[in-house]
Amino acid sequence: MSEIVAVILAGGRGERLWPWSRRRRPKQFLSAPDGKTFLEETWKRISKIAGKGVLITGTDLAPRAGEIITAAGWANTLKVIEEPCGRSTAPAIVLGMRGVSSEDVLIALPADHHIPDGERFREAVSEAVETARNEEIILALGVEPDRPATGYGYIIPGEPLGGRDRVRRIERFVEKPAKEVARKLLAKGALWNAGIFIVRAGVYEGLLEEHLPVWAEFCRRYRTTGSLDGFSECPSISVDRGIMEKSERTGVVRGMFPWDDLGDWEAVRRVRDPDADGNVTASSGFSTLLIDSRNLVLDSDEGLVATIGVEDLVIVRREEILLVMKRGEEQRVKEVLEKLRERGEEKWL
Repeated sequence: MSEIVAVILAGGRGERLWPWSRRRRPKQFLSAPDGKTFLEETWKRISKIAGKGVLITGTDLAPRAGEIITAAGWANTLKVIEEPCGRSTAPAIVLGMRGVSSEDVLIALPADHHIPDGERFREAVSEAVETARNEEIILALGVEPDRPATGYGYIIPGEPLGGRDRVRRIERFVEKPAKEVARKLLAKGALWNAGIFIVRAGVYEGLLEEHLPVWAEFCRRYRTTGSLDGFSECPSISVDRGIMEKSERTGVVRGMFPWDDLGDWEAVRRVRDPDADGNVTASSGFSTLLIDSRNLVLDSDEGLVATIGVEDLVIVRREEILLVMKRGEEQRVKEVLEKLRERGEEKWL
């Protein structure tokens, strides 16, 4: 029987959750709603299916990842592989293929998603694994939407695949649609693209040959020698754009479980219970005093946050940084980071 290998993608920076998530302390190393880090939750969730795993992360983040893994007692089953530089998800999966056979099934998944129902998640992944073992395709995990979100990509399912009703061919992708388009997609039964992919290693290498030949050449050398020479010179490309949107050998498994990528401060609001005035605290390490204040998202690493007569704000204090913004402007946090880079003030990133 082929092995199942989890390839955990942990090179992201979580910039829209700044200043909670920062360059030296990105989201995957921060505490999830249950108190464990997102990385720990991810491996605990998927290790009940995958016999071993590799964690792909940047050179600067690898020491912290190693500390978390060692402290949890996982050093023998979860290996850290350092990316020389960020090249997006398609190349990151290649780095997880060293030492695997062509028949082994890869489960590539981000390290920082919020999936509270692990059992239903694993049901969907297991169905994808069984399909991947029997079909020459790459599968995406699609999640049933609960709202017309504009910050996620969508997958429109097509015909049933492999005699499994919840496994479909992919008709097409729609990337981050406008609100009205998102409503229409929901009516058509479209799914959110969760950024989780399941594929046999040999099939993935074949797809690289078809659509990303430069990375296919690197993959052959890397699987044989382990050398990372040439990695930095190859182009950055995601699995979605490099393979999924080009190939006809794709499928999607419908996942019926709650899911959130926790990509911004409004997402934090979705997974926390509000008080009677609609106010949400993102963590428990601080006190609040809220007078005539409604619909706030609040976070701090210590002390007291007091407000009077305000509403619809996000207020975050982390170490030496204070962020205040109107709710609805969460996608503009990256503008702050861009301005800081322009001003040469990278110490705040």
